[in-house]
Amino acid sequence: MIKIVTKSFDKHSYFRYGLGMKKRLESGISARSVGFGDLSYVKSYAEEFGLTGTVSVKNDGSIKIIAEGEDNNIMEFLKKLEAEEHSFSRVENFYEKWAEPTGEFENFSIHAGK
Repeated sequence: MIKIVTKSFDKHSYFRYGLGMKKRLESGISARSVGFGDLSYVKSYAEEFGLTGTVSVKNDGSIKIIAEGEDNNIMEFLKKLEAEEHSFSRVENFYEKWAEPTGEFENFSIHAGK
C-alpha cells in the first residue's frame, strides 16, 4: 500500500499495523533543499531507534529512505524527523510504503544516489 501525503507526515498511518512487529518502511521525501547534512540526520536518528536500512538522494533530488525494525521504533523515527529543525520542516511531498522486512541490512547507511 502506498500512501501519498502532501506537505506533512502522516502521523496516524501506523495504526493499521500491530505495534511491536518488525516492519519495513520505504519512504520518499521531497523538500525545498536537501543536503548531505539531512542524510546524516536520517542516519543518526535511525541508529538512535535501532533501525537498519539506507538513505540516499535520488536523481530528482528527493530522499529515499528504507528502514527496517520494530514498527513503533520506525514511527518514533518518523516523528523525530518531522520535529527537528532542518530542511525536512519544508517538506513538499512525503510517501510511505509499509511491507514485511527483508533482513537485507546489517546497519543503517548513507548511499550516494540511486
